[in-house]
Amino acid sequence: SGAFIINVLGKENKELMKHFFKTPEPGKSVFDGLKTSEGIGGARILNDAVSYLECELADQAGVGDHVLYIGEIVGGKMLKGGDPATHVRDNGFNY
Repeated sequence: SGAFIINVLGKENKELMKHFFKTPEPGKSVFDGLKTSEGIGGARILNDAVSYLECELADQAGVGDHVLYIGEIVGGKMLKGGDPATHVRDNGFNY
């Protein structure tokens, strides 16, 4: 669709994070069982996220065996208070 959502999860969203560690069953969506709303281009907003950013695809680039998607932020909203979950890589071997 040329659009995507970045959902910002909070430190208190550990159970929600764990949901995305598993592969969904065949025929199921990764969003099944979660409270969501429809965002730009039909992308899913996680209602329990701290906030979200709505992006339109601006460019993409192949990087090794990955694709890097670059988006222009065109909207977003703070859904609830809380600190975003962040992760800093400690060294070259561990995240």
